[in-house]
Amino acid sequence: MKKFLVLLMAVSMLLGFCACGHEHIWLEATCTQPKTCSTFGKTEGEPLGHSWKDATCTEPKTCTVCGETEGEALGHQSAWKVTKEPTLLKSGEEEEYCSRCGEHLGTRQTDPKTIAYENGKFNFTSKEFRDYYENYMDYKISLRDTGEIDPMGGHAYGIMAGSSLVCVLSLVENDADEVETVMVWGDDEYCVAMGFITIEIITGIDSDDWPEGFEDELVTLKPCYLNGFEIKIVGEGSNYFSFRIQGE
Repeated sequence: MKKFLVLLMAVSMLLGFCACGHEHIWLEATCTQPKTCSTFGKTEGEPLGHSWKDATCTEPKTCTVCGETEGEALGHQSAWKVTKEPTLLKSGEEEEYCSRCGEHLGTRQTDPKTIAYENGKFNFTSKEFRDYYENYMDYKISLRDTGEIDPMGGHAYGIMAGSSLVCVLSLVENDADEVETVMVWGDDEYCVAMGFITIEIITGIDSDDWPEGFEDELVTLKPCYLNGFEIKIVGEGSNYFSFRIQGE
């Protein structure tokens, strides 16, 4: 029994000595674990906690310390902006972008403009309409700037077939170079033909598809209406007249 007590005391002293002489090997605290001894697992303090960076369009909410994620990426918010305005002849272009982060997402072409009349003016400039007019006629006619202003206040362009003047296209413009009224002047059958063609160009309706009696109504010199446009033949003396086209 005495030997057993001596042995027990020796073991206790040895354990006490070892305990007092132990040095912890600490692992630094992480977002989810406190500072920890790698030998005995003793802990000290608290976990650091995550340092979150908000989710973006392409990345979920993310801890900047450990990289842990939470939730999903927000995804892009699609929006479009015009980067190239269409004309009567040429397509326009729009850019798709993210309204949240600004990233470019793509492009698309838009159709050429359709002729319209809003707020007292057409949706084209004088040059734009002249280019469209010549293209519509397959360039068999041309428009020559006469440099003159007609009695209605329109800028006059000679409708030329080769070197021959057929009649006159007149464009009444405002101070912003926006066309408010289109007229065709002349005194013979060529003016009638070009007047009808001009009505086709602006309304987008071929003369073969005009309502029954529309041409007869025109010659009464009263305003006629077609596809949202007002068309009127304006008499000027016994032989000289014009087609005047504007919005309703």
